[in-house]
Amino acid sequence: MIENQLYIVDQALICLGNISVDHEDLRDIILNHSALEILFKLLSTYHRSTTYLNAIWTITNLCRGRNPPADVIIDSAVNILCKEIRNKEFQNLEKT
Repeated sequence: MIENQLYIVDQALICLGNISVDHEDLRDIILNHSALEILFKLLSTYHRSTTYLNAIWTITNLCRGRNPPADVIIDSAVNILCKEIRNKEFQNLEKT
């Protein structure tokens, strides 16, 4: 059951990441619905998994665009991503 739920979460992350790159207006709506906070919770819950990597990818996509989101949003995302990069578990993901 948990594997099926993670599959759905992974697909939703990919969908949100793709939408946010292609449509900045929709990206802003996603961000205004606390998407980053939810993604940050996923990072702390699903270490060493596809879900973890998809969450990181989605966060980076939410910060992209010709008209990027507010600096406050990007700053919070960058801080979390830097913390994750320094995390030993993240560094081990490259080896697997």
